[in-house]
Amino acid sequence: RTRRDAFVANLASLYVDVAYEGFMLSMQAFKKIDELKEAVHSDRFSRGYTAKTVFSDLHTESPMMQQVRDDAMQYAQYDMPLLLTGVYGTDKSTLAQCIHNASTRSKGPYVTLSMTGLTGEMQQVQFYGSRGENEVKSVFEIAHGGTLFIEHVDLLDSQSQFQLLSVL
Repeated sequence: RTRRDAFVANLASLYVDVAYEGFMLSMQAFKKIDELKEAVHSDRFSRGYTAKTVFSDLHTESPMMQQVRDDAMQYAQYDMPLLLTGVYGTDKSTLAQCIHNASTRSKGPYVTLSMTGLTGEMQQVQFYGSRGENEVKSVFEIAHGGTLFIEHVDLLDSQSQFQLLSVL
């Protein structure tokens, strides 16, 4: 890093017939890396991968909901996976958006994946993506650096549960 620029440097030793001959140094300016990250970031936001709700938007009149909000605000400070549980209709997605927007991942994409109606094969495509003529990116690629909110995680088949556990 200099006063004006930052670089990523790669240093590799050069050997010819097991004799050390020197080294090769390659450098890439961070500016280019930052520009590429910003382009990916802009593309994801233009596709609608955003979380719109923040904690101040939550209406928490009951003491129990105030405690849920306070706990969620605490968890948002940590970079770790969270499991939000609750009865059907409790709008866990809204709480997940609030947590995302208060977290260190807030500048990354917010991606929602619903398992409702997905067969095991379709779950695999969502988790791994597919290559070829109809290429599909995996949700992990799309959500990289941000948040992946999986609705109805209880509907994952056993293979997808194992894959999700491995990622976590």
